[in-house]
Amino acid sequence: MFRAKIVKELITWAKDEGLDNIEDLLHQLYAKSWVVYAKPPLGGPEVVIKYLARYTHKVAITRHRIIKWDAHKVTFSYTDYRHAHQSKVMTLATDELIRRFVQHFLPKGFPRIRHFGILSSAWKKSVFPEARTIKIDYQELWRSKGLVLDRCPSCKTGQLIYIGDIQAIRGPPQPSANKQNILAI
Repeated sequence: MFRAKIVKELITWAKDEGLDNIEDLLHQLYAKSWVVYAKPPLGGPEVVIKYLARYTHKVAITRHRIIKWDAHKVTFSYTDYRHAHQSKVMTLATDELIRRFVQHFLPKGFPRIRHFGILSSAWKKSVFPEARTIKIDYQELWRSKGLVLDRCPSCKTGQLIYIGDIQAIRGPPQPSANKQNILAI
Protein backbone atom coordinates (compact mmCIF):
# COMPACT_ATOMS: atom_id res chain seq x y z
CA MET A 1 0.00 0.00 0.00
CA PHE A 2 2.80 2.39 0.97
CA ARG A 3 4.79 1.62 -2.18
CA ALA A 4 1.72 2.02 -4.41
CA LYS A 5 0.91 5.44 -2.98
CA ILE A 6 4.51 6.67 -3.27
CA VAL A 7 4.84 5.41 -6.85
CA LYS A 8 1.50 6.99 -7.79
CA GLU A 9 2.69 10.37 -6.46
CA LEU A 10 6.03 9.91 -8.25
CA ILE A 11 4.25 9.29 -11.57
CA THR A 12 2.07 12.36 -11.03
CA TRP A 13 5.14 14.46 -10.25
CA ALA A 14 7.02 13.12 -13.30
CA LYS A 15 4.09 13.97 -15.61
CA ASP A 16 3.81 17.47 -14.10
CA GLU A 17 7.53 18.02 -14.66
CA GLY A 18 7.26 16.81 -18.25
CA LEU A 19 9.46 13.78 -17.70
CA ASP A 20 8.79 10.76 -19.80
CA ASN A 21 10.38 7.36 -20.12
CA ILE A 22 10.12 6.61 -16.39
CA GLU A 23 9.17 2.98 -17.04
CA ASP A 24 12.72 1.88 -16.23
CA LEU A 25 12.54 3.68 -12.87
CA LEU A 26 9.13 2.15 -12.11
CA HIS A 27 10.45 -1.31 -12.96
CA GLN A 28 13.33 -0.81 -10.49
CA LEU A 29 10.94 0.44 -7.79
CA TYR A 30 8.59 -2.52 -8.11
CA ALA A 31 11.48 -5.02 -8.33
CA LYS A 32 12.69 -4.15 -4.81
CA SER A 33 10.97 -5.31 -1.66
CA TRP A 34 9.69 -2.34 0.31
CA VAL A 35 9.63 -2.93 4.03
CA VAL A 36 8.44 -0.13 6.27
CA TYR A 37 9.90 -0.50 9.74
CA ALA A 38 8.06 1.23 12.54
CA LYS A 39 9.21 0.19 15.98
CA PRO A 40 6.77 0.24 18.90
CA PRO A 41 6.72 3.61 20.69
CA LEU A 42 8.22 3.83 24.18
CA GLY A 43 8.00 0.13 24.94
CA GLY A 44 4.42 -0.42 23.82
CA PRO A 45 0.94 1.02 24.38
CA GLU A 46 0.89 0.29 28.12
CA VAL A 47 3.92 2.50 28.73
CA VAL A 48 2.44 5.31 26.63
CA ILE A 49 -0.85 5.17 28.56
CA LYS A 50 0.96 5.19 31.92
CA TYR A 51 3.01 8.19 30.79
CA LEU A 52 -0.01 10.14 29.57
CA ALA A 53 -2.06 9.25 32.65
CA ARG A 54 0.34 11.23 34.84
CA TYR A 55 -0.42 14.41 32.87
CA THR A 56 -4.16 14.31 32.30
CA HIS A 57 -5.44 15.86 35.52
CA LYS A 58 -2.52 17.52 37.26
CA VAL A 59 -0.03 20.27 36.66
CA ALA A 60 3.64 19.41 36.32
CA ILE A 61 4.41 20.19 39.96
CA THR A 62 2.11 20.94 42.86
CA ARG A 63 2.71 23.21 45.81
CA HIS A 64 2.98 20.46 48.41
CA ARG A 65 6.01 18.94 46.64
CA ILE A 66 8.17 22.07 46.92
CA ILE A 67 10.34 21.76 50.00
CA LYS A 68 12.28 25.04 49.94
CA TRP A 69 13.13 27.83 47.55
CA ASP A 70 14.97 31.11 47.22
CA ALA A 71 15.78 33.48 44.38
CA HIS A 72 18.32 31.10 42.84
CA LYS A 73 17.17 27.53 43.43
CA VAL A 74 14.15 25.36 44.23
CA THR A 75 14.20 22.02 46.08
CA PHE A 76 11.26 19.67 45.56
CA SER A 77 10.28 16.04 45.99
CA TYR A 78 9.35 13.73 43.16
CA THR A 79 8.66 10.05 42.52
CA ASP A 80 11.15 8.16 40.39
CA TYR A 81 8.95 5.76 38.41
CA ARG A 82 11.92 4.10 36.73
CA HIS A 83 13.40 2.97 40.02
CA ALA A 84 10.61 1.21 41.95
CA HIS A 85 8.58 4.38 42.57
CA GLN A 86 11.15 5.79 45.00
CA SER A 87 10.54 9.21 46.53
CA LYS A 88 13.51 11.47 45.83
CA VAL A 89 14.50 15.11 46.27
CA MET A 90 15.93 17.34 43.52
CA THR A 91 17.30 20.88 43.55
CA LEU A 92 17.19 22.96 40.37
CA ALA A 93 18.06 26.52 39.49
CA THR A 94 14.89 28.61 39.31
CA ASP A 95 15.29 29.29 35.60
CA GLU A 96 15.70 25.55 34.90
CA LEU A 97 12.61 24.72 36.98
CA ILE A 98 10.58 27.31 35.06
CA ARG A 99 11.95 25.99 31.73
CA ARG A 100 10.86 22.45 32.63
CA PHE A 101 7.52 23.65 33.98
CA VAL A 102 6.73 25.56 30.77
CA GLN A 103 7.28 22.37 28.75
CA HIS A 104 4.13 21.00 30.38
CA PHE A 105 1.90 23.81 29.09
CA LEU A 106 -0.58 22.53 26.58
CA PRO A 107 -0.69 24.10 23.12
CA LYS A 108 -3.57 26.44 22.35
CA GLY A 109 -6.74 24.47 21.65
CA PHE A 110 -5.63 21.35 23.59
CA PRO A 111 -7.73 21.10 26.76
CA ARG A 112 -6.67 18.99 29.72
CA ILE A 113 -8.71 15.84 30.05
CA ARG A 114 -11.57 16.43 32.42
CA HIS A 115 -14.66 14.42 33.21
CA PHE A 116 -17.18 15.14 30.47
CA GLY A 117 -20.68 13.88 29.74
CA ILE A 118 -21.90 11.03 31.92
CA LEU A 119 -18.70 11.15 33.98
CA SER A 120 -18.97 14.84 34.89
CA SER A 121 -19.75 15.69 38.51
CA ALA A 122 -22.75 17.86 37.63
CA TRP A 123 -24.31 15.12 35.53
CA LYS A 124 -23.77 12.47 38.21
CA LYS A 125 -25.33 14.71 40.89
CA SER A 126 -28.43 15.38 38.83
CA VAL A 127 -28.99 11.80 37.66
CA PHE A 128 -27.69 10.00 40.77
CA PRO A 129 -28.62 12.18 43.78
CA GLU A 130 -28.16 9.23 46.13
CA ALA A 131 -24.58 8.65 44.98
CA ARG A 132 -22.98 10.51 47.88
CA THR A 133 -24.70 8.47 50.57
CA ILE A 134 -24.41 4.90 49.31
CA LYS A 135 -22.07 3.01 47.03
CA ILE A 136 -23.78 2.12 43.76
CA ASP A 137 -22.76 0.05 40.78
CA TYR A 138 -22.88 2.93 38.29
CA GLN A 139 -22.73 0.71 35.23
CA GLU A 140 -25.83 -1.16 36.30
CA LEU A 141 -27.59 2.09 37.20
CA TRP A 142 -26.72 3.64 33.81
CA ARG A 143 -28.11 0.57 32.06
CA SER A 144 -31.32 0.83 34.09
CA LYS A 145 -31.68 4.47 32.96
CA GLY A 146 -31.38 3.42 29.32
CA LEU A 147 -27.77 4.34 28.64
CA VAL A 148 -25.86 1.98 26.38
CA LEU A 149 -22.36 1.85 27.82
CA ASP A 150 -20.59 0.05 25.01
CA ARG A 151 -21.79 2.24 22.13
CA CYS A 152 -19.32 4.52 20.36
CA PRO A 153 -20.00 8.14 21.43
CA SER A 154 -19.03 9.44 17.96
CA CYS A 155 -20.89 7.28 15.44
CA LYS A 156 -23.55 5.96 17.89
CA THR A 157 -23.48 2.59 16.11
CA GLY A 158 -20.07 0.99 16.73
CA GLN A 159 -19.40 -1.08 19.81
CA LEU A 160 -16.65 -0.22 22.29
CA ILE A 161 -14.52 -3.17 23.36
CA TYR A 162 -13.14 -3.49 26.90
CA ILE A 163 -9.35 -3.79 26.78
CA GLY A 164 -8.39 -3.43 30.42
CA ASP A 165 -8.19 -1.23 33.49
CA ILE A 166 -5.62 1.51 33.95
CA GLN A 167 -4.35 1.38 37.51
CA ALA A 168 -3.61 4.65 39.23
CA ILE A 169 0.11 5.20 39.69
CA ARG A 170 -0.31 7.73 42.44
CA GLY A 171 -3.17 9.20 44.40
CA PRO A 172 -4.37 12.77 44.74
CA PRO A 173 -2.06 15.27 46.44
CA GLN A 174 -2.29 15.45 50.22
CA PRO A 175 -3.13 18.82 51.81
CA SER A 176 -0.01 20.72 52.66
CA ALA A 177 0.61 22.39 56.00
CA ASN A 178 2.49 25.14 54.13
CA LYS A 179 -0.17 27.16 52.29
CA GLN A 180 2.18 29.82 50.87
CA ASN A 181 2.22 30.67 47.22
CA ILE A 182 5.34 29.07 45.84
CA LEU A 183 5.97 30.65 42.46
CA ALA A 184 4.89 34.05 41.30
CA ILE A 185 5.45 34.04 37.55
